[in-house]
Amino acid sequence: DIAAIGESTQNSFLRVVRRSTDSGQTWQRIYSQRVAWDHWDSIAHPTASEYVISADTQNYYGQDHNGNYENRDHAYFLISSDSGISWTQQYLDTNTVINDVVMLSATTGAALVSHTCNIYDSLPYQLPDDLIVTRDGWKSWTVTPLPNGVKYCEQLFSFQNGILGTYFYSGADTAYRYLKSTDGGISWSKLGVILIISEMCFLN
Repeated sequence: DIAAIGESTQNSFLRVVRRSTDSGQTWQRIYSQRVAWDHWDSIAHPTASEYVISADTQNYYGQDHNGNYENRDHAYFLISSDSGISWTQQYLDTNTVINDVVMLSATTGAALVSHTCNIYDSLPYQLPDDLIVTRDGWKSWTVTPLPNGVKYCEQLFSFQNGILGTYFYSGADTAYRYLKSTDGGISWSKLGVILIISEMCFLN
């Protein structure tokens, strides 16, 4: 059972969810939504009936004095618990984007959240990323900041017994660092330096 998200066609404003139940040989569109500038960033599919998409809106605010376009990001989860028949949106705070979401079950999951600024508010740029954890399918969640200076983590790895992993670019090392937690994200250890990372995966 495989799920995928993307655009209906290249450069389309129509976002779609597709599902395959035959190991990827055939695909069925189970949901579509026309959006303005929303980003769909990642999807988790922990059970046959459960889908969790991490997404964010971009509300246009204007241009700064340098002519750069400014937007306000607003992160949300798009969730279906009935095999894609109905969907609900669960919003986080404004000035946030969800970089990745993982689900260990239909109710238990975690996500990495970055803080972004807009033309009216630059404070979020100073904040580290957050780890948010749910045990009720994103009806509620707890928030734990990552260590100072840890920003724009792209992937979240979740293992059994509260072991979590991610990586981030360290300006002090001019390289990437792997970050590991063994207590569900309460504390983190910075491990070895890696010069360049575009994606990471694990065997076990």
